[in-house]
Amino acid sequence: MNQIGKVTVVGAGAQGAAIAQRLAESDAAGLLVLADVVEGRAEALAADLNQSRALTGHRTPVLGTACGPEDEGYEQTAGSRLVVIAAGRRPAPDTDRFQQLTDNLHTVTELTRELVFWSPDAVLLVVANPVAELTRAVQQASGFPASRVLGQSQLLDSARFAHFLAEELRVEVDRIRALVLGWHGEDLFAVVSQCTVDGRPLAELMAPEDIEEIVERTRYAGAELTSLLRGPGLRAPAIAAAEVARAILSDSGRALPVCCRLDGEFGIEDVWLGVEAELGARGVNKVVETELTGPELDALRTAAAAARVSQLRAEALTVRTG
Repeated sequence: MNQIGKVTVVGAGAQGAAIAQRLAESDAAGLLVLADVVEGRAEALAADLNQSRALTGHRTPVLGTACGPEDEGYEQTAGSRLVVIAAGRRPAPDTDRFQQLTDNLHTVTELTRELVFWSPDAVLLVVANPVAELTRAVQQASGFPASRVLGQSQLLDSARFAHFLAEELRVEVDRIRALVLGWHGEDLFAVVSQCTVDGRPLAELMAPEDIEEIVERTRYAGAELTSLLRGPGLRAPAIAAAEVARAILSDSGRALPVCCRLDGEFGIEDVWLGVEAELGARGVNKVVETELTGPELDALRTAAAAARVSQLRAEALTVRTG
């Protein structure tokens, strides 16, 4: 892949470190900056990635920097073409979505203001959770056009759904086209009309109740894994984020399911939701109005209504904490 400029990953925890590794090893950028509030963490991980280059064959150099509470260190991110925001607290056991939002909202919006000061032409990719609410907050804090701010969630959900289908049908996962849209979590839904196995419609191969059972497992796949792992370290979310980043950096025009703002598409206004979008060097080139059946369109609009309530709640929190 051609190297395109400078990329910053903010947050050098398990998620950010895994994203940085995928991007570095793919040579997607000319320079990768890894930033974290913990002194020494990003620097150590950057040195480790640099020392692995002779083993992996990748060329991308990695720079680690500490970004402190007095805004020092952010100058190292200057001129980034893409900024991946992976900072934020992971939810404690039994923490609800709103508590996680409260914990992360102030942190993410504050660092966004610093990042865009140093990289005013960047595209911002949010992977911190809850994704839709934080993506909206990041766009508002940045002042960027909505097309230059997006979140990663539905590509991960689609990958998980494909895996569960492959297990159930006992086929290789690359024979499956799976598409999940909506809102990450309870309001996601599978676009069954667009899901195929070797080009055959999924609905011809599985009963509706069996498909729904797998969709239900997909809804709670992340929670299931974190309860088993009892800590950070999941790789699939990082791989999905890196795939979105690479599509942007390569100016691919590739259509992927991501979290972006709808402004009239599907008859939905001013809400951040998981839909397919064509991605390029400036972020979202356009939202793809995927062909949906009547019930699927209803499901998307139901998800949009729930997402809007949560996002407006987050907006009110931003005003109080900002």
